Amino acid sequence: MANTYSWDCSKVETYPIQGDLADVVFRVHWQFTGADESGQHSYTVSGNESIDVDPANFTAFDDLTAEIVTGWVTSAIGEQGVSELMSHVDAQISERMAPLTVLRTIG
Repeated sequence: MANTYSWDCSKVETYPIQGDLADVVFRVHWQFTGADESGQHSYTVSGNESIDVDPANFTAFDDLTAEIVTGWVTSAIGEQGVSELMSHVDAQISERMAPLTVLRTIG
């Protein structure tokens, strides 16, 4: 099974002012989605991740991109955490493709 994955890290919480910095991201609300090759079966996991602010490497809010913020999230979660997310999503997609149980209505 060759699932594809995508991140949505577009929702962030900011401090309006923190020291000499403005619009400082401190938490990212993310969604991680996997889909099978056909695109018929998918599964999404949501979460949030706190971000450590490094004034020496600060990126202004207007300069942030999806790639930058996703990099912060995947770095904070770690390689093992991302791998565990992928495994969980894969298992859920497999269950949707070949359900072990089915809810049915009589009558």
